[in-house]
Amino acid sequence: MSVVVAIKDNDRVWVGCDSQVTRSRTTKGTLTNDQNKIWKPSDDKNIVMGLVGSLRDANILSTATDWLDELAVLKNEIDYKYIVRKLVPKIFKELEEFNRVETDKGIKYFCSEVIFAYKNEVYEIEEDGTVVCTDDILATGSGYQSCLGAWRGLKDKDMSIKEKLIECVKASCEDNLYVNYPIVIMNTLNDEVEIIEKG
Repeated sequence: MSVVVAIKDNDRVWVGCDSQVTRSRTTKGTLTNDQNKIWKPSDDKNIVMGLVGSLRDANILSTATDWLDELAVLKNEIDYKYIVRKLVPKIFKELEEFNRVETDKGIKYFCSEVIFAYKNEVYEIEEDGTVVCTDDILATGSGYQSCLGAWRGLKDKDMSIKEKLIECVKASCEDNLYVNYPIVIMNTLNDEVEIIEKG
């Protein structure tokens, strides 16, 4: 299990995650590039994506490219409608190519939840393609409740959004058996990756 948290800032979105991977009945920490729960697609540095659920789904989506149509980017049309009508079908298409999509009563679904942050907006794509957006924070995974609880206590404090994000992920690491350090932090404005060890 996992936690991925995204918090909107003025000119960017901060995204953080834990590093524990659960496989069968074992857990381990991982910081290898091909197993991160959050990543920047190689072709667009304004995006940070994150995933909780299947590691295989993360393998597939983290190696995909061309998430956004160039013309839509130039026309500044990346919004809720674009995410619902264009991005969600792209995610399904990528996963279907590797037989990662199932059908139940005619509804297609995959076994993960995706966080998609672009510039200063963030969206959560749920298993059936439902899109959720927010004014401030999105959290998903087994530790999401701890993050949201921490956020309620932090949102009005005099701290940077990055500091608040770190504290939210820390709360989940301290509270949930399936979420653990190190914490990985990225944002949509630059290529910085920060690793925070326990302590």
